[in-house]
Amino acid sequence: MADSVSLQQNAKYDQNGITVLSNNTSVNERDANGNIIVHTTSSLLIIEAITTNYLTESILPLIDTQFNYFKFPARTAVVDETADLDLDLDLNFTIPDITIPGSTGATATPPLPSEYKPSANQRVPLGSWGNPSVIDFSTVIDGPAQTQPNSLVVTQELIDQLDALATNTATPVIKVTGVIQTRYNSNKNSAIGFSLGLANSVIRYVMTAPAANLKNSGNDIIKATKDDVYTTSIDSTILISEIYVGQELQILGWADESSDNRNHEISANDSFIKFEVGFL
Repeated sequence: MADSVSLQQNAKYDQNGITVLSNNTSVNERDANGNIIVHTTSSLLIIEAITTNYLTESILPLIDTQFNYFKFPARTAVVDETADLDLDLDLNFTIPDITIPGSTGATATPPLPSEYKPSANQRVPLGSWGNPSVIDFSTVIDGPAQTQPNSLVVTQELIDQLDALATNTATPVIKVTGVIQTRYNSNKNSAIGFSLGLANSVIRYVMTAPAANLKNSGNDIIKATKDDVYTTSIDSTILISEIYVGQELQILGWADESSDNRNHEISANDSFIKFEVGFL
């Protein structure tokens, strides 16, 4: 007969419906392996059969290893101070340059070379040699991103890059090359021109095409005379003395105001401008 304490514990498990969790023999009868034994009139019922019984004695040798590989007290050995250990501690670390937007520090991409092309086909705006407009060359092919649209902006890094290449026998310069290809869709005479903007001055370029398709009207103004493809080649040299920080180097263009300039269209796929280091 179970004592009063066991009966109280049994009642607690019965009330919560968790008698199966008790290890109290007055609540659950278990065999040597921990199986719950329920006696019925016809047979012996075992709930949650346990196939392996782990005893404390069998577990401890597996986990109690903290002192199996250490001996106390610890033993020490003295190394001869005159021994040549020859430790090579000369570690060579290479730290790459990091680009920090908006900073004036080192950049992973130097200003030159830089190459741009038009973002799309475009019409040449009305104007004249004295009144050209900036032409779209905003797609970056090579070099850092443009800080001003359609411009190579002269930075201190660019000037420092050129200065660092100067020697007693070689003077670094900015070499400008490129092509502007236009299609003239008319048989009228229409003047057109392109130039590279340099502060208050410009470097002018003229078109080339079969001689029958061009005529010179004076003052270096060339006119297209028939429906054809015309090419303007860019080839210039810019000295360090000609540039300053903040200056924008841009392609400028114009078409004759007295003619139908809508017929002049720049091909984006066949036009580009490239700035790179050259030497005199």
